[in-house]
Amino acid sequence: MNPYVAIVALAGSLTLSVATTLAGTLAILALPFFALGALYGSFNLVIFIASYTYRKSGLPRRTLGDLPKVTVIYATCNDFDARAFGSVMRLDYPCKEVLVLDDSTRAAVRAQVDRAASEHGVRTVRRRERRGFKAGAINDILPSLDCEYFAVVDADEIVPPDFLRRALEYFADEHIAFVQASHYAYNRESVWTGAMGHGVDLHWKVYQKYRNNYGVVNFLGHGALLRTEAVRAVGGFPEIVSEDIALTVELARVGFRGVFADDLLCGEAFPESFSAFRRRHKKWAMGTAEFLRLYLGRILTAPLAWYERLDLLLPALSLPMTVLLSLFIVCVHFIPVPVTLPLLALSLLVMGSPLLPFFTLPRSRRLPALLVNSVAFMSLFTISVLYVLRGALGRAVFLVTGDRTTKSRVVDIACDVSMGFALISLHPLNLLGFIALGTPLLMLLFDRPQLDPQGRTQDGASSEMLPGGAG
Repeated sequence: MNPYVAIVALAGSLTLSVATTLAGTLAILALPFFALGALYGSFNLVIFIASYTYRKSGLPRRTLGDLPKVTVIYATCNDFDARAFGSVMRLDYPCKEVLVLDDSTRAAVRAQVDRAASEHGVRTVRRRERRGFKAGAINDILPSLDCEYFAVVDADEIVPPDFLRRALEYFADEHIAFVQASHYAYNRESVWTGAMGHGVDLHWKVYQKYRNNYGVVNFLGHGALLRTEAVRAVGGFPEIVSEDIALTVELARVGFRGVFADDLLCGEAFPESFSAFRRRHKKWAMGTAEFLRLYLGRILTAPLAWYERLDLLLPALSLPMTVLLSLFIVCVHFIPVPVTLPLLALSLLVMGSPLLPFFTLPRSRRLPALLVNSVAFMSLFTISVLYVLRGALGRAVFLVTGDRTTKSRVVDIACDVSMGFALISLHPLNLLGFIALGTPLLMLLFDRPQLDPQGRTQDGASSEMLPGGAG
């Protein structure tokens, strides 16, 4: 059964139930917000249940004959990781070329890249003009690639030795443009990464494989093998912050699709600190708003089924919904909303459904993962609102994940504390307000950056804003 039939049916019935309890102007203003919330909650609930079915489904594969030539693109911007680069060099595939796309600005990091490239005999490409973020870096070398397929690997990504061989098996027909591997978080040394890493693992297990049957498989920016001619056919990577989902849309518009290979696992590093986690979220918030601003029309006019359009839009709408939530919180201070059973059911669905995957964890890990993930993501409310608005206004930039300077942290704290007091002034029991006020405590608990001799963070990323960076 198509899960989107159940999603729309459940969301529609909940919205209708809530609508019958509202009247007049309030219904007109609040109903669209409740409808989006119902869709979001229904999506999380239904896909969680359906994931158990789709985990068992197989995909067609081909038998490899003559091995095609593959280029492996290792993209870095002040975040070179020797262990991850070593995994690329250990790929067991004879017909491969490795290219390092280095947008690093630090002399020490550039020297480290040069040493590693020289040791392994691979070519490093550096741009004179850094434009278009990682997409621009790949587009610069795309016309000169002499290969049938190319892989995109992030600077901190650990790929298995058989990654290329196994990914190639999934190109069962000429309409498949890319194969996206699944991922797990490999850095679990601290309380922070140990708890938050479970969220990474569960996301890949629950929210991806169903798209092979119903929905649109997303290229997720790394850990993927792409068909060179398919990417060239759409003019290369869209040069925006969320180039991955934008490329997915462009490929879908001309009849290509992707495959999600859940049995092909790559490792990714979860941000080592709370501040690095927030910085990555800022990039996502800006990128998502920019993507919706530029691509909403292209999704609605693409030759896709209704549920495929919904599959592209629903996950992208979760961040912009924070802006609507902030407006709703202000409005209900002046226009009371009646607390009814349908509204309580809708609220429980919206808040509880994203947490369901955590209940599949072993009991000893369940509570810490639930608590840390819940508080961490709720603490992102302020920056979600601010950076969604920034992206919507056309000011999105690519932020390399990493700890920021002390000045930047002070600005973040000021914004969160201001938002916290504003929310509590509207309602003394506002949980989001109290968590926003607790941002300094979360930084104190979960920020443990290691510094190099120049006082820069060494958590695998830059502390700079790099609008043209490839990392």
